[in-house]
Amino acid sequence: MTEVSPFFEPRGKDHDDLMENSEESAINLALIGGCGSALGGATHGSRAVFAGKKAKQTPVPVKIAIERAEKLRKEQELERAQRGEEEIDFNTPEIKHAREIYNVATSLYSSEVGKRVARREREECELDDVSFAYGEVSFDAICSVITKIKQKFGKEGTGRSPPEGILQAPGGRYYDLGSGTGKTLIAACAVHEFEYVCGVEFLEGLYNTSQEVVSKWETTHKKALQPVEGREPSSTLIELFHGDLLDTTIADWVSGDVVLCNCACFSSDLMEQLIEETEAMRVGSFFVTVTKEFLSESFVLVDEQEYDMSWGKGTVFIYQRDFIKEESSLEADGLVEEDEEEEENEDEVGEGGGMEGGEEEESKLNDAG
Repeated sequence: MTEVSPFFEPRGKDHDDLMENSEESAINLALIGGCGSALGGATHGSRAVFAGKKAKQTPVPVKIAIERAEKLRKEQELERAQRGEEEIDFNTPEIKHAREIYNVATSLYSSEVGKRVARREREECELDDVSFAYGEVSFDAICSVITKIKQKFGKEGTGRSPPEGILQAPGGRYYDLGSGTGKTLIAACAVHEFEYVCGVEFLEGLYNTSQEVVSKWETTHKKALQPVEGREPSSTLIELFHGDLLDTTIADWVSGDVVLCNCACFSSDLMEQLIEETEAMRVGSFFVTVTKEFLSESFVLVDEQEYDMSWGKGTVFIYQRDFIKEESSLEADGLVEEDEEEEENEDEVGEGGGMEGGEEEESKLNDAG
């Protein structure tokens, strides 16, 4: 029986990875059939990298496996092109410069540093909730999200973007819910001249580390942004808050233009609470999730793409706030009238000395039965 790795990915394994993982991955891919998909579920391709010893011992031409993986990669590129997905060019002078500054500014704070800090606090405080599991969103993912909004989704007349657009000029508000060591805040500052950047982190150790990262950025590294096409020295205000991301009295993140949440390990209950809070976000703003999709009727999915993260592959979903249901629309749906009728009926029952609350509920259940 094939052995399954604990790192099995539920959304499938992209064949681009398999091309980079030496002959062993190519052999396993050929044996299992090579039919994985980056957007699929628990497919054969996702099991290919972790095939068992029996698969490793079976002689299969590596060339065939590589050709098959290359064919599938081209098919995926064609599918993305047909859906209108555009790849971000990470080799532009601006992005290369931003990446260099980001790498220097965060060089002392690898993902392993964040993992150790988070693990120690979780153990000391006996925090067993998997929602506190640590993982870092990569520079490429943050850069791609912001660039796509600037170049496409945030433009005037696109989707629900306002007349002035979103991130079409210096300014805007960026929030990271569960900001860890603060590295996505630095990435955001390096890619765009935001007016305000904010991180909210529950674990005190990570919050303290993020203060160090931001302090070094403010005193040393942000000055290096000046050479980029006449860009002025960064005047971005960066704030960090220690607390629960659902508490909007700590940080008013619902006012953000772009809000990021790495919710890879969030429970369904936490996701539901998060969705409820986002109802206060304004039309046209963007809510970005990592790994987990955001099932809200008030948001429209405008983009999804997979990137390398600290834990492996992670899918980033970009959602745009689509509408706010005003009272006038409720009246159009007949909902307000129904509520008024119910209130009138309740008054009539009360005046007539109707049934007790428990008896009324029991009567309804009996009628339904």
